[in-house]
Amino acid sequence: MKIPKLKVGDPICVYWLDAASHGAEWTEGHEGTPEEAHCFTLGFYLGRTRKIMVVAQTWERDGVHSKFEIPTGCIEEVTLLPVTCEKPNAS
Repeated sequence: MKIPKLKVGDPICVYWLDAASHGAEWTEGHEGTPEEAHCFTLGFYLGRTRKIMVVAQTWERDGVHSKFEIPTGCIEEVTLLPVTCEKPNAS
């Protein structure tokens, strides 16, 4: 597993292996099929423990939204994205 040094709020891409494939027809409560699925997840780094990495889909002034946890044992690579998420100056 390749994970760079990260700080909270860093925009990242996580390449990881999900234990099940949900396909295009995933809905709440659907179990998926028992086959591996390689995934790319884009978001903002919130932190990690020995077991999970927490990523948020949305970062705004009042907090974060759409947080999810990726098991660290399933992570194959994390890339720090070369973008800035600061508000541009108004013209």
